Amino acid sequence: MIAKLLEAGYPVDVYDIKPAASKDVVEKGARWHDAPRDAARDCEIVITCLPLPHDVFDNMTGEQGVLAGVVPGGVWIDTSTTDYHNTIEIARRAAAIGVDSLEAPVSNLSHMGVDFANVSFFVGGPLEAYVRCETVLQIMGAVSFHVGNIGQGQAVKLLTNLLFYTAAVASGHALCRSVREGIPAQQAWREFVGSSANSVAVEQFAPFLLDGSYDRSCALEITVKDMGLTVQLADELRVGLPIGRAVEKRYSEAGRKFNRYDSHLRVVELAEAVFGVRLQVPGYRAPSKYGANPAYPPD
Repeated sequence: MIAKLLEAGYPVDVYDIKPAASKDVVEKGARWHDAPRDAARDCEIVITCLPLPHDVFDNMTGEQGVLAGVVPGGVWIDTSTTDYHNTIEIARRAAAIGVDSLEAPVSNLSHMGVDFANVSFFVGGPLEAYVRCETVLQIMGAVSFHVGNIGQGQAVKLLTNLLFYTAAVASGHALCRSVREGIPAQQAWREFVGSSANSVAVEQFAPFLLDGSYDRSCALEITVKDMGLTVQLADELRVGLPIGRAVEKRYSEAGRKFNRYDSHLRVVELAEAVFGVRLQVPGYRAPSKYGANPAYPPD
């Protein structure tokens, strides 16, 4: 997404807790800084994309955080999937120094969507600020939607995640049952793809079960966090959400059993254990650098 902004002629200042993560965009022209405060200084628009709610809060409000450097009249856009109460508090502090705030959680439209800016943004916050930043969002992704106030953008994102995570758990379970019944995993997968059961989870993510990598593009801790936020929102709205709670329970179990930095699809390993099968197909490699073959070229 940063590369898209650079290609469009925007000057971009960057910071990451892991400097190596910025190597590619710095080589393309982005300016590196040693703290969020310094990266935000003199910027009209500040964009954050962080894994967990406390990461957002610390990078925004800490001594060297964005709010210590951003100029009045600027706009902060947070593309993280996070706790909207967190965002409201940061937005309150930002407003006190003349900075508008938008939540814009980013959602992949396909596997590796972020790599190719094939993403959407669900935006909550002042419409005037969204209009001001809409061109930037359109450059960074494929489409953006202004859905209402802060909190409503996160609600839409959490629901899209719920649909995907449910499909991931269900497809893994179905593949395990197929193998248990004597149907080879790759054959079952092809049949699912060619049927009304097909989805992004089945077509683009199930191959990472077949190559045993469980998809290294996303850590398990992210899915555990997302599902936790979904159930938290359901509790707040007094919604039953029985299927969602079952899926959240499954990810929580995986989060306790495996390393939080493991691949997110390791949740399916729980089903493999129950059915006494392995979905990995010897010699098969998913067509992605996030699979068993990191050297696989981009699509």
